[in-house]
Parts: sequence; structure tokens; C-alpha cells
Amino acid sequence: MSPFLKTSHAARLELLATPFRRWAAIGALASAAVLPFVFDAYYLSLLNLVLIACIGAIGINITTGYAGQVNLGQAGFLLVGEFVAGAIAIHIGAIWANFWIAAPAAMIAGAAVGVIVGWPALRVRGLYVTLATLAAFFVIQYLGLRYIEYLQQTLKTGIDIKLSALDLLFVKVSSERSWYYLLLSVTVVVIVAASGLAHTKAGRAWQALREHELMTEVMGINVAHYKLIAFAVGASLASLAGMLFGFYHHSVNPEAFTVEASVQYLAMIIIGGMGSIAGAVLGAAFVVLIPYGLEWVLDTFNAPSQFLIYFSALRLGVFAFLMLAFLLLEPEGLIGLWGRIHRFFVLWPFRFQPLEEKRR
Repeated sequence: MSPFLKTSHAARLELLATPFRRWAAIGALASAAVLPFVFDAYYLSLLNLVLIACIGAIGINITTGYAGQVNLGQAGFLLVGEFVAGAIAIHIGAIWANFWIAAPAAMIAGAAVGVIVGWPALRVRGLYVTLATLAAFFVIQYLGLRYIEYLQQTLKTGIDIKLSALDLLFVKVSSERSWYYLLLSVTVVVIVAASGLAHTKAGRAWQALREHELMTEVMGINVAHYKLIAFAVGASLASLAGMLFGFYHHSVNPEAFTVEASVQYLAMIIIGGMGSIAGAVLGAAFVVLIPYGLEWVLDTFNAPSQFLIYFSALRLGVFAFLMLAFLLLEPEGLIGLWGRIHRFFVLWPFRFQPLEEKRR
């Protein structure tokens, strides 16, 4: 029987149903495991930032790409994860600020905040949901600043909370190589879990909600229930990424994530492809590496110093241009472009012709 023929619900849930996909996954993991022995510390740091961004991008892809709830408050959920790690280190003890405690705590706190943010969004749609998530970001940032002021007055801390090296109970994660393997493992688990979740009842309800909310409600699907689940899952993954980001930089700062970060995460799924886990990963890598690529181009061509002053504005302009270009020319993002390339080689040397042209 063909592996492409799905005759049961269990077969539809298989992530690697064909031998080619299984061997491709094994090859990709083997190649990823070898990278630390090929790249130096600088390039490993870039890969680590990409992996952290992948986790956050998958989170917003669930809320926006699958459920259709445009989220401009992703930076706020990232801050929640950072502050959970800092609160554990300060109020409970640095010995308790290890991965096995901080990661579940950050995800639980993020899910709770996601439900709180998603609750007002149940009565509004479209642009008003976006404004609600944006307002939630400013509230979270304000509370973070007040929390920092409280620590400065009571514990005489600085403007940010210092974090020690992330502890895995048996080993401390301090070097770029150890961080890479930890982040790669977490990212793979998140990808597998999110891909499986997309094929469940909740995933199908999210996709129906994205296409037409009113028709989804008419079909008897509890729209409010699945909206809250989407916000909770997306916020929990964002908080996990924020916790890892805080430990990676050894500090918690409420100004680490701004509205620009929320726009960047939204750009990741627009450029990569909304409603696709692989698209979120491609978009995260693309958006994170673009600024470093621009710096390399400027250094290569010896750009004048006055031009470098406007580099930040240039970077924002590039993001805006790319988002508009993909929305207009490639709505399905990089994953849609890859799909067309893949179909071309699958059908080659036969030429695919649309049915309308054949009728002519």
C-alpha cells in the first residue's frame, strides 16, 4: 500500500510517514549535530539566537498562523518567561533556577497570562484582537518595570536581574556549544509537539477558526474554548523562549523585548509562511540572520561611517519591505516558494498545465 494513502486517523498523525521523510529527518539531525565542530563560537551564537527565535516563532504561529488571531503582544509573553526565571533566582534561590524548574514554571506562567490576555479577545474580532494583544504587551512591560523598581528599593539590585549559568542538575550550560545542543534539543521537541498538535482536534478547530470564525461557530465548535487554548499554547512557548533568552544572556531586562520584537516575530511567520511549522523555522532563521547579513555587506564594501548611523532604520526598512513583498508576491512565504520548487522537480520533465489552459 502506498505510504501517501491515509486510511486511518492514526496514519494522519504520523509526522514521518514516508521513508524519504524519515531519512531526511535523520540526515538533518545528523548535520545539525556536527555543526558545532565546524563553526566557531561567533557562528554558534548566531545559531543559538536562531533556535531561541524558532521556539517563539512557533508559538506565535499557533496563535496567528493556525488560529488566525493576530498577535502583537508576543514580546510581552517573552518578558513573562524572563521574569519567571529572575523571580525564581531572587526569591527562591539560585540553586532552584535550573532548567527543570524554570522551564515548566515559565510555560505555566505564560499559559496563564495567555489565557488572561485571550479572555477579553473573545468578544472582539480582527483588528480589535490585535489592539488587545498590543495593550497587553504594554501592561506586561509596565509591571516588569515596577517589579524592577521594587527590587531596586528593597534588595538594592541594578536595572536588570543577573542570572547565573543555566543548571541541568548534572552539568551547567555555559559554553556556546553546550547551549547549542540544549537549544537544538528543546527546539526539536517543540517542533514535534507543535506538528502533532496541529493534526489533532484542536489543530483542525484552529484552522477552521482561521478560515471563517462565524462558520466555525455554526458548525458547533466552541470558538471561545479553542481561542483560549491557542493563546495559552502560543504564550507558553513564547515564555519558554524568553526564559532561555534570559539565561543565555545572563540577565533579565524589561527593555530586552520591545514592540519591534513583536513585529519581528510577526514578520517571521509572514515571511516563512503562516500555518506551517517549517515556515516558522525558516522565517525565524531568515529574520534573525538578515541584520548580520546587512552588517557583513556594509563591512565588505567599506560603507561610510555616516551610513552606519542609520543602520537601525535601514534594518527596519528592510523588514517592512520584505513583509510587503511576501504579502503581495508570495503570500504563502518561504514554505510556499519551497513547495513550488519541490513540485517542479517532482513533475519534471512533464510540464504542469492548469485545467483552464487545457480547456482552451
